[in-house]
Order: sequence, then structure tokens, then C-alpha cells
Amino acid sequence: MIRSLLIRYVLPIAAALSIIAFVGVPYIEHMLTDWFRSDIELRARLVMNSMEEPLAGLLERKESARLAAYLERVVSDERLLAVMICDSSGARVYATKLVPADVTCDSPTTSLVNDANVARLPSGLIEVSSFTINPGAGRPYRAVLIHDLSFIDRRQAAARNLVLAFAVVAVGLLGVLGGLVIRFMLNR
Repeated sequence: MIRSLLIRYVLPIAAALSIIAFVGVPYIEHMLTDWFRSDIELRARLVMNSMEEPLAGLLERKESARLAAYLERVVSDERLLAVMICDSSGARVYATKLVPADVTCDSPTTSLVNDANVARLPSGLIEVSSFTINPGAGRPYRAVLIHDLSFIDRRQAAARNLVLAFAVVAVGLLGVLGGLVIRFMLNR
């Protein structure tokens, strides 16, 4: 009798936990990746919108010392890795210290349109966002913002562990509740 109850009860719970582990966790990781990427793209636009006017003024007046100081202050944020300014011919006007060697003004990740691309470097994933700056009547420039995406892996691991822990606790509670129901039924 207990054997048949175990087969009826324990196997479906184990199957449900397996389905959650094999289907739910990859789905949640994919959802979190999209969420974090859209968050970084939105953040890059926000940073660019806040620095576009001062940056355009500094580029128009060709104040390279103030431009360098301004951009170094901007990249003091932990997730914004670097900023690079390119002119319309594809030449580098200025770049902060941590611009990866793989990211250049003429690389495919720094397109002429406002765009964001993910690139894999030996140090990890980065997002390269490219924005057009039009300083007054002068020729347009491109601001390339490079964000570090390594925090996404850490957050996804924490979220995956949280989902698995929740599933195990939920199945454990269902098991205890089911055991109480079975005991109540056997006592009747």
C-alpha cells in the first residue's frame, strides 16, 4: 500500500521538480539576460542623453584637457567601462584608459547609427553602444560607450540558485502536506 502511494505521489513530485529544473531555469536565465541587456541599453541612452550637451560643447571648442577630465569622471561608474570619441572619418579623438584593444572607431561594433552590440572579450562580455553627437554646425562625432556585462553572470547565478531553492522548498512543503494527507487517510 505504501509502495503504491509512493509511486502515485513521489514520482509526480519528482517529475515536477525535474521539469522546473530542466525547463524553468533556462527560461528564467534567458529572460534575465534579455532584461539585463535592455537595462544596460536604457542606461547607455540615459548616460548619453545626460552628457550629450556638455560633450558637444567641449568637442566644438576643442577643449581636450576638459574633455579628458569630463570623460574620466563619467567612467568612474563601476559598470561603465570606457568611453571613446570618434570623428566622422573614423579616427579616434579621445578614449578613456580602459577601452579594449578590440574596440576601435572603425570596428563593426561601433556603427554610424545609434546602436548597441555585445562583444565577447577574453575578460568577459561587454556591450558597445554607439551614439551620434552633432556639435552645432560642426561635423558629427560618435560617442562609443562600453559597459561591462560581467555583473549579469553573477546576478543570473544568484537568480538561478534562488529559483532552485524555491522549487526545492515548495516540493518539500508539498511532500510534507501530502504526507499529512496520506497519514490522515490511513488513520481513517
